[in-house]
Amino acid sequence: MNPSLPQPTPVARDTTTALRGIAILIVLLSHFLTNFIVSHDSFGHAGNAAVALFFIASGYGNAWSLEKRHAGGNFSLRRYYGDRFFRLYPLYWLALCGIWASTKTAPDLWAFSAIKAPYWFVSAIIHCAVAAPLLYRFLRRAGPWRFSLSLFGLLAAATAGATALPEDIRAIVLSNTISYRNIVLGHIGFFGIGMALAFLPVAGSQTRPATAPLRAKALGLLALAGLLPGLVLLGGPKGQLAASLAGLGLAALCTAFTVVLLSGKAQLPWTRGLAFLGRNSYALYLFEPNYFWAMARLGFNPWTRTGLVWCALAAPAFLVFCQLAESSAAWLSRRPMFRFKPGSDAAPSTR
Repeated sequence: MNPSLPQPTPVARDTTTALRGIAILIVLLSHFLTNFIVSHDSFGHAGNAAVALFFIASGYGNAWSLEKRHAGGNFSLRRYYGDRFFRLYPLYWLALCGIWASTKTAPDLWAFSAIKAPYWFVSAIIHCAVAAPLLYRFLRRAGPWRFSLSLFGLLAAATAGATALPEDIRAIVLSNTISYRNIVLGHIGFFGIGMALAFLPVAGSQTRPATAPLRAKALGLLALAGLLPGLVLLGGPKGQLAASLAGLGLAALCTAFTVVLLSGKAQLPWTRGLAFLGRNSYALYLFEPNYFWAMARLGFNPWTRTGLVWCALAAPAFLVFCQLAESSAAWLSRRPMFRFKPGSDAAPSTR
């Protein structure tokens, strides 16, 4: 079996960008609330769960990137991994320097390589980038349904096997570095959902009329209203088995939310703002701690009322910095030695 991807619409591409925007907005709000406003961590757990949307959106985008690269018949793993390397590592190393400056502790080799990064999400997204070509090849051969069943079957078996390990080893295997939502390599599972969605017409091309705009926006608000409490409920701490089951529930919730938006039945409010956040989500995630540390060093402590006001006033400058950082990383990844040769039929990747 060798299915072809449905032709995506601009709406589908904008929607996946906005999904990343929703994810980073919830993450940033959860970090801000738990660090400076409230003492409990309910919002923090919801932010951790919201990252599932980022994995799904990234998987969808990577499926299209790999499709473009394979279109000319001269796919190169070196070029693909070179692109991913310069897209992810320079910004991460810059953020790592900020952590070094704030903590006065030099990063070790594990942190520098991002194998065990201070940002658990960086390690997770690198795992996804490394696995993407293999997942894509299997997906093209097996089709989205067999691919999904096989992938989640393997992840379920790995999670079940991890529970039989000694407690000290199990704690390492089920850490954020290797697992997500208490599922071993669960982040790759969510990433795989996004890749599989790219092969389904319901989430890629609209051949039927879209829902009326007013109704679509109302459905979008209703979908958001259902997503947010679901993230809080499913993201909270639970026992080992309950946490794994909650991870599957989170996969179902985020997949349903994504399909409703990609199918055109619902439209997100504030799409342009969310898309802006989505395009710069990686830099926002990396540099947010450095931003608050820098503001505190300037005397504007975020945990004071005056400091919060100044942090809010300086936020636009921080957003511009993140946009410039993302643009620079994208420019670097497209340098000639990592770009397809002129005249090649394959198109360079997009994020």
